[in-house]
Amino acid sequence: MFKIFIFALKAGPLIIWNYLSWIIRYSRHPEKYSIEVRYNRVRKLVLKLLKRLNVVIHAENEYLINDGKVKMFTPNHQSLLDPLFLIALSEKPITFVAKIEVKKQPFVGRVMRILDGELVDRSDLRQQLGVLKKVSKSLANNQISWGIFPEGTRNKNLDNVLIGELHPGTFKIVLNNDVEIVPTIIDKSYTVLSRKIKRKQYDVNVSFIEFDKGNNKYKNTLELRDDVYKAMCDKLVELRKNDVNAK
Repeated sequence: MFKIFIFALKAGPLIIWNYLSWIIRYSRHPEKYSIEVRYNRVRKLVLKLLKRLNVVIHAENEYLINDGKVKMFTPNHQSLLDPLFLIALSEKPITFVAKIEVKKQPFVGRVMRILDGELVDRSDLRQQLGVLKKVSKSLANNQISWGIFPEGTRNKNLDNVLIGELHPGTFKIVLNNDVEIVPTIIDKSYTVLSRKIKRKQYDVNVSFIEFDKGNNKYKNTLELRDDVYKAMCDKLVELRKNDVNAK
């Protein structure tokens, strides 16, 4: 509880000030502002927030998110803060698919509207397919990059499960479209909000993986999903091994 209290003291005033000064206004009428303007305001807030929480991001292959190309990123999911790390690293607009429950959260729900994100109702298959079509169309039209967490939810069993099962439906978006997919690993993000872990500085590793899905290389989403999963697991093992060797 003490850690959460300290974080609230550090981040609370910043969030409240921005919420009242522009987040409400931008979320009510996002069409009045370009996505670049909206994204830059969000990113500026994210960078300040992470600094106040003493978070330092260590990025690998950062050029994959800053080469100006529209892509689909598929990170693993350890923390509620995971989207913030991609926003912090991406100079160009990136948005996300999230579960529909975040709509009820005043801050996150409004930020999703500001960034033109999509919300998925996991109890409604038809609605999920509709969201996938919207994201696919956005990527095919080279509009904006997307971050989709293919595990579907946070991995709450990190001691026993390296990365949770990836939902194959996520990969339908890129299978038959000329869209680049970037498997992404975020590690140690769980330490930031963990009540059991207290550090002066929270180091978070983010690694973007070069991945060639080729033309007609995969017959179905399961094959693509399995190769992405292997690439992500291999990278996570490598990152953790390097962390151990560095100590």
